Amino acid sequence: MQSGLSYEQACRVYSCMVGVLEDAMLNAEKIKFGKLGCLFPVKKPPRDVVMGFVRGPGNSMTHSRRVYHLDERTEYRFNFYREYQRKHQT
Repeated sequence: MQSGLSYEQACRVYSCMVGVLEDAMLNAEKIKFGKLGCLFPVKKPPRDVVMGFVRGPGNSMTHSRRVYHLDERTEYRFNFYREYQRKHQT
């Protein structure tokens, strides 16, 4: 694809774009992609997880009750804007 940029300029644009995405994700901010859509954070509350087995030698499993605590975590979901979806329906 021709963009009118030299290779060095394209590398600088790419690294700048990746830096902006990294900063936004580390700060759990909404990231907008023009008219396409947005990537938004969803905070998951902390919870306990129960694993009911222990792996042994030879890939054998033994019944056991182990409880782990998962801290609060952030997941990202992508949402297409309705206007974009209407224009590009297949």
